[in-house]
Amino acid sequence: MKRYILIIPFLIFLITFPGCAPRKATVPFKGYTLPPEDILKKISRTDNLGDILKALVHITVNTPRGKHSMKVALIAKMPSFLRAEVIPVIGTSNLFLSASGDSLKVFLPQKGEFYIGQATRKNLTMFFPINLKVEDIVSILVGTPPLVKRKNITLQGYLEDKLYRINVISQNKKVQSLWVDPYDNLVRIEVLDDDGRILYMVRLEDHSRIGGRSVPGKVMITIGETHKLSALIRYSHTQLSQDVDTTLFDLDIPPGIKPIYLD
Repeated sequence: MKRYILIIPFLIFLITFPGCAPRKATVPFKGYTLPPEDILKKISRTDNLGDILKALVHITVNTPRGKHSMKVALIAKMPSFLRAEVIPVIGTSNLFLSASGDSLKVFLPQKGEFYIGQATRKNLTMFFPINLKVEDIVSILVGTPPLVKRKNITLQGYLEDKLYRINVISQNKKVQSLWVDPYDNLVRIEVLDDDGRILYMVRLEDHSRIGGRSVPGKVMITIGETHKLSALIRYSHTQLSQDVDTTLFDLDIPPGIKPIYLD
């Protein structure tokens, strides 16, 4: 138990480490556009998969049952590594969550419960308020497009007002649309199902440049076309680094606690 009590100050130390203050983007629009393949590669940051995002975030979720808010210490690494610790107003964390590849672990100290299961969307949403797959959540948090795991992908790119739009096509069906601003910031995402209905939409705002890469300061997620579920994520103390021990994406079972298996 002592290990978990010490994790919060350790995380806060990580995300407040000096010398990593974000800077606003200042790259001017050059008056031309690259092919959509080049722009998609740039915003996907496939050359920087070792980047680890660390931040304090305020999450506000609106559902038909009401509005919920929480403060969370987050560490995220592509493609599907996530560490989340809910920080209460008073006292120590009441939820520790880790997703590492296909594995999900959750510790609820106040209840003395430790859960182990697969990192499926169903299992994740039992404890985390954003109803998406973990790899989609991680991609959105770091400001990159969710990976499209389909065959025969083609891209369609064109200017739309002041933004560059990329449609991702699979089997002659549009499955994702991305909007990029003149500063190479991904500012909007739409993910669609096979029938062309919107599964979820994302808006990314208040971008900063950290280590030469673009990171959003605010993310708004709307799930479904009826807008019955939405989430607003606001960042503070944001960092990008490559020096975090990957064991942080795992949780040890505290002594004396019998794990509960979700699957």
